[in-house]
Amino acid sequence: MGLLGNLPNNRFGLTGFALFFGCSTVVSSTVTAQNTINSQGIVVTTNTISQTNPTNNQGNSQTNPTNNPTNPAINSTPSTGQPDSPIYSPIYYPGRWQLTEYWIAEERPTTERRSVSIRARSGQVLAWSTTKFFDDLSMEGTGRTWDGRILNWDTRLRGQNYFVEVDRDSYPFGIGVAGYALVPFRSLAVDRRYIPIGHTVEIPDLIGTPLPDGTGHDGCFVAVDGGGAINGHHIDLFVPSEAAYRDLSRRGYLSNYIRSVVVDSPRCSSALRFAVVPVPGDVPLPR
Repeated sequence: MGLLGNLPNNRFGLTGFALFFGCSTVVSSTVTAQNTINSQGIVVTTNTISQTNPTNNQGNSQTNPTNNPTNPAINSTPSTGQPDSPIYSPIYYPGRWQLTEYWIAEERPTTERRSVSIRARSGQVLAWSTTKFFDDLSMEGTGRTWDGRILNWDTRLRGQNYFVEVDRDSYPFGIGVAGYALVPFRSLAVDRRYIPIGHTVEIPDLIGTPLPDGTGHDGCFVAVDGGGAINGHHIDLFVPSEAAYRDLSRRGYLSNYIRSVVVDSPRCSSALRFAVVPVPGDVPLPR
């Protein structure tokens, strides 16, 4: 399900005090943390610990800056292929997860004579459509009108769904949360209480799933979307069309459940390239 959101551009400061006890020395440290937002739109915490050791091996006191040794889950050390991406400790979730799929709703010719308006929250009419397309658009979160425009679910107010029209060059398949572009076979809608937005997700059960280019899937995805029906151990995989879903399902590659997921698996660090927040001037994404 598509959900339009804005990533707050916040800066936070945190000062702490830590004591490290050795056999015969006491090291006092001051921890300073600052959050910034990297090019993938992920909040990165950089911690600097200034240590004062009054009795080093030479009997002299010295100050040793180090990079967050006490918090391996958030470390500003660059990862291979992602120079400004943090390294996170992987989180393994065993057990059964529900797997569903969603896709772009397509407006198609129909004999239905009734029409409904698709509106922005301002009240502006974005398009007139059939009730079926309106229902499909509301369900999938992203839809393509008969004239090629991309509409995305925006919000629900007073029992009414409202939508936005998105730039096709920046978002050829629609928009997820926090401005992330949806990428077929790579984007996941998740419950962010379990899987944080902007992080990689490894699904071992989907390794080898055939892709349109003839290669097999490496099982690496990115969590960039959410939805009201995505709760708990439930993952919604974005595919380009209903036809693509039916083909993979018919061939037995998509089941209703998967056996485990791994968040921030080191093997999937390169998948962060699919967590894209387009900015003005970017090269248009392939359609």
